[in-house]
Amino acid sequence: MIRKFLNRLIKYLEVSNFERLGFFTLILIILMVCAYQFYTHNYFYSESYTEDSLVLQEFLANNKSSIENANFTKKKQNFSADKCQVNEFFDPNMDTKEQLIRKGLSSGVVKNIINYRNKGGRFHVKKDLSRLYSLSETEYLKIRSYISLPDTLIIKANNRVLKRASRKKIISINSCTPDSLELLKGIGPVYAKRIVAFRSKLGGFYSLSQLNEVYGLPEETIELILPNLNLDTTQIKKIRLNSADVKTLSNHPYLSYKEARAIVSYREQHGKFSQLFMLKTLHIFKDKSINRLLPYLDLN
Repeated sequence: MIRKFLNRLIKYLEVSNFERLGFFTLILIILMVCAYQFYTHNYFYSESYTEDSLVLQEFLANNKSSIENANFTKKKQNFSADKCQVNEFFDPNMDTKEQLIRKGLSSGVVKNIINYRNKGGRFHVKKDLSRLYSLSETEYLKIRSYISLPDTLIIKANNRVLKRASRKKIISINSCTPDSLELLKGIGPVYAKRIVAFRSKLGGFYSLSQLNEVYGLPEETIELILPNLNLDTTQIKKIRLNSADVKTLSNHPYLSYKEARAIVSYREQHGKFSQLFMLKTLHIFKDKSINRLLPYLDLN
């Protein structure tokens, strides 16, 4: 019985010569297809990889400076994470380390200022501080109005030069009279009186750029007289924010009656202001810049 079963199984598994030829032909075709796929895949992948590498190298070479600048900016922003909270004027050339910190400058900025001064450096204009590694552009713009330095370099003249050329007079813009202003080229009696009148309303100039706010004063004339002007911000007359009445506050050109009323109402409801920047919490100052007003306010 078993022998009969085995004979049938062998007969069933028998393969003819034609079938055997077809089997080996199929195996050969499969091997050829696999070899073709392997060759084409490796060739094109290698070529693509080489091309992408060349493109990447070219991109890095062309944008090396941009990448370095981006990394420098990122480092500078991280270094200045300790933000400045300045709320009063400071002199980067004269104030001590303790005074600078008390006035709201971050420890990183103060360290750079002191190191620069110790090496014999001196800040001449406000923009000089923006070059500090520890001070970002955003932070510089926030504290700019509190820096006790001129916006532009003022040309100073000694007595000998004044004798040789009477037109080259250096005039203190915050203490001069209309007569002394008339000595400047382009300034007549009308402009001289307007400058002094506007200075009186303000309480003094904290920036020479405020001359652009004098009614009718041409920009060309301002540029002409800037080298002859000296700016002393210590002569600014400030308003006592925590005690001035509505009338006193609203008399300032940078405050309207409604804004003055809002300040007094806030004091009556919440008490005195502890910081000048608290003015930003008032709804009436929402979306408004108060930077130009701050130099004229005192927390007394």
